Amino acid sequence: MPRRPEPVLLVERDFLEFRVVMLTLPVDVILERVHVSDTAMTTRLWRCTNGERDETRTCRIFREVLTPSPVEAPEAPVYDELVIKRTLPLRSHES
Repeated sequence: MPRRPEPVLLVERDFLEFRVVMLTLPVDVILERVHVSDTAMTTRLWRCTNGERDETRTCRIFREVLTPSPVEAPEAPVYDELVIKRTLPLRSHES
């Protein structure tokens, strides 16, 4: 007996856009190949966590798995802070 296609929602990272996709096999992870240009391709990973469903309970929701953004290294100054140990004589440049 063939399996009936299941509609699922692919929810974009900003949660404002989504796409409906029909799956013929029960999966929890989708790897999407996206053609960026004629020669370049990238991949997107979608995951359904804990069987999340929409409000009508008919579609499972898959959310894009984003790679963590790089953490900036803390600043490491080359020199320590300059500390003046004696008072400096201030003179006017006027003659």
